[in-house]
Amino acid sequence: MNSTRVKSVYDNYANYYDLIFSRVLDDGRRKAIAGMDIKPDEKIIEIGVGSGLSFKHYNNSQPDFSITGIDISAKMLEKARKKASAFSKLKIDLRLLNGEETPFEDSTFDKVVLMYVYSVTPDPIKLLKESLRICKDSGSVHIINHFSNYKGNGLSLSERLLSRYSERIGFRSQFSYSEYITGLGLEIASVTNANLFDLTRIIHLQKAQNTHILTKKSR
Repeated sequence: MNSTRVKSVYDNYANYYDLIFSRVLDDGRRKAIAGMDIKPDEKIIEIGVGSGLSFKHYNNSQPDFSITGIDISAKMLEKARKKASAFSKLKIDLRLLNGEETPFEDSTFDKVVLMYVYSVTPDPIKLLKESLRICKDSGSVHIINHFSNYKGNGLSLSERLLSRYSERIGFRSQFSYSEYITGLGLEIASVTNANLFDLTRIIHLQKAQNTHILTKKSR
């Protein structure tokens, strides 16, 4: 996958993305945000904010923090802007940006959230490095994603079948936990299961324990 293809797929998804992915993935959004322990005045960035399905869960958190939401799809951001207008107490700034290459300075955000985007982005390691770069030294990165081969489990039939259509569906169904998490030498603060059949992992990383990833080459 490349960024042009990802943008095209998610522009096409925009009108029906919520219908497909709202309820089925909402448990992961809710648990991830509830577990972030958001403090007043913190700066949060959600990379791959999509149509803004997470906003209602931030709305249940402490007030007086800010959310920057970025996405590569202009049409998905149009949907997010409509949702943001319904949450007047939230400070939401939405920008059309590629999460692998952002204009933000080092150590800008207290919390960086990758909500179902780690297996979508063309270069996952580049995205992870960028997430750590823009995260404060005292901050954290939160990855919410499906992983194959978790705890050594083999690929399911659906993962094998969907892998043939990654370019069309806009995400990798075969996305190895050992390759993109443990294989990178990440120091994991916690892992929480979410969504139907516990198919999603919520991975909490502290930047201070993972700065070595910033020098790792993309594959």
